Amino acid sequence: LVQYQDDQQWYFEYYASEKDVPKQKYKGTVCVSGAEVSAVTNEKQPEDFFFDVCTADYARMAEDLKPLQARMEAADRVQIIAPGTDLSFSIKDIPVIPCSGGRNIPDGECFTAPVRDSVNGTITFNTQSLYQGTVFDAIRFTFADGKIAAAECGGETERLNAILDADEGARYIGEW
Repeated sequence: LVQYQDDQQWYFEYYASEKDVPKQKYKGTVCVSGAEVSAVTNEKQPEDFFFDVCTADYARMAEDLKPLQARMEAADRVQIIAPGTDLSFSIKDIPVIPCSGGRNIPDGECFTAPVRDSVNGTITFNTQSLYQGTVFDAIRFTFADGKIAAAECGGETERLNAILDADEGARYIGEW
């Protein structure tokens, strides 16, 4: 347990400070339970999931992400339309970061952020979310000029709004 805690401390210090990785005989990782992995994968055993993501072809993934990165860099507006969702925002002149196993595993995304005051519309989430021991269901956010103007969910709306009122930035999107 002590070695595990030391590994975790090293891991968080490294990612918080962007230091070069020191040469280590071992690496620390955040371990999840089999139930948590099964909830994500639906079928695979934790070991299968672990080895699949560790042995993915991340070099090929880096190449495969280039067209998405180029498309996002060329974009000005993004609009997401789905049942219960009509959300639009600008990503103009915001850096796009492709991720292909250089820092995180599993990986495989391109991310950016919206122009802070450009987010408008509504987004509804069709899956539950667990945060600080509370399960939130049927979450719906309505944005006006970049800020969540209304937040509701099944049965925990007061708790959801308390989280969003925690600090000045909590009602804004930080990454997309």
